[in-house]
Formats: sequence, structure tokens, C-alpha cells
Amino acid sequence: MEQAEFLTGILVTGTYGVLSALILSILGFMCTYNFGMKGLTKIMAQSAIFFGITQFVLTSVWMILVIYTQRLV
Repeated sequence: MEQAEFLTGILVTGTYGVLSALILSILGFMCTYNFGMKGLTKIMAQSAIFFGITQFVLTSVWMILVIYTQRLV
């Protein structure tokens, strides 16, 4: 029972991390390409895209590793 609760917590936390990363990437993309920002704001929006994608990948890998290692135990 404890393992099921643990995995549910991991899934909820990971899903929140993945969704926030996607929102960050989408907002950065919109600010960069739809609103035509220039200069420092464009660099900040592009870095938001980069950090959003990085967070998405790391959170996904973290979720997969935790679930996989819990299945082994």
C-alpha cells in the first residue's frame, strides 16, 4: 500500500513538473515569435524555452527512473 501511495505522489509531482515545463516553453515561444519581441526580452523568452524543454526532459527521465527502480524493489 505504501508503494502505491509513493508512486501516486511521484506521478502527481512529475505531472505538475511536466505541465509547468510545457507552459513555460509555450509562453516563451509565443513571446519570441508571435509578439515580435527584440533585444533582452527576446533573449529571456528564448531562455524560457530552453529551461522549459530542459525541465520537461529531466522531469520525464526522473519519473521513469523512480518508477522503474520501485518496480525492482
